[in-house]
Amino acid sequence: MACGTINIPFGIPSTGAKEYNLNSGRELFRCGLDCVKMYITNVSMEINNTTYTCQGIEGASPDGKFCLKSAQISKRNQGVVNWIAKEGANSTWETGSVLTCADFCGSDEESPMIYTHTEGNLSVRVTINISDVANEKDAMLNAAKAKFLADGDLSGEFSSMEWILSDLGTTASPTDWQGGSVTYQGFSTDKGSYDTARASFSWDNGRMEKSLGHIKYDDLCNNKEMTAVVNRLIALGG
Repeated sequence: MACGTINIPFGIPSTGAKEYNLNSGRELFRCGLDCVKMYITNVSMEINNTTYTCQGIEGASPDGKFCLKSAQISKRNQGVVNWIAKEGANSTWETGSVLTCADFCGSDEESPMIYTHTEGNLSVRVTINISDVANEKDAMLNAAKAKFLADGDLSGEFSSMEWILSDLGTTASPTDWQGGSVTYQGFSTDKGSYDTARASFSWDNGRMEKSLGHIKYDDLCNNKEMTAVVNRLIALGG
C-alpha cells in the first residue's frame, strides 16, 4: 500500500506540540457589476505550545462536601491593535491580497497590541447534592484554583486574576449521581508572560493539559501575499 512510507507520529512529544490558530478579517471591494474583489485584513496568528502531564488526584473531596470531576481555566490578553493600510494598497491588487498591517503605536514596543487588560474563564464540574451547589460555589472555585496555581507556569498567568461568578447549573437524574457546575469570569490588569494560557484537569484520571502561547501580528507592511504573511508569522513563533 502507498501509505507504507508515510511517517505520521502518534501522540505528541513530552516537550509539547505547537498549535496554530490563524485569524483574519475580510474586506469586499465592489464597483457595481464591473468589479467585485475580496481582500484580507488584520491578520494575526496565535501560536501555543501544548503539553500533557499526570498530576495527583488527591484532594478531590474538599471538606467532604462534593467530589471534583474536572476543571478548565483560560485567559487571553486584550488590547488595542492599530491597523493601517499596507504601502501601495489599492483595488488593482489581486483577490486575496492582504490590505492592512499592524502599526507599532503607543508605549508598548514589544507588540503592536497596546495591552489594556486580561480576560479569563474558569469552570468546575463536580458530583454533589444539587441542593448544595449554590452554597459550595466558592469552595469549588478555590479547589480548582489550588490545582492550577500549584503549577509554576499557570501560577504566573492566573495568580492575579479576580473571579466573578457568571454561571451555575445542576444535573439531576433518576439513574445517576447528582452533580453541578460553576463558571467564573476572570479579570486582571497583569498581562503575565504569555498572551494566551489555558489548562484542564481531570480528577478521574489525573491528566493535565496545559497550553501557553503568544499572538503574532502581521506588521510587515510591504508584504501583500497571504501565503507569505502566514509563513512569516509561523516562523516568528519558532
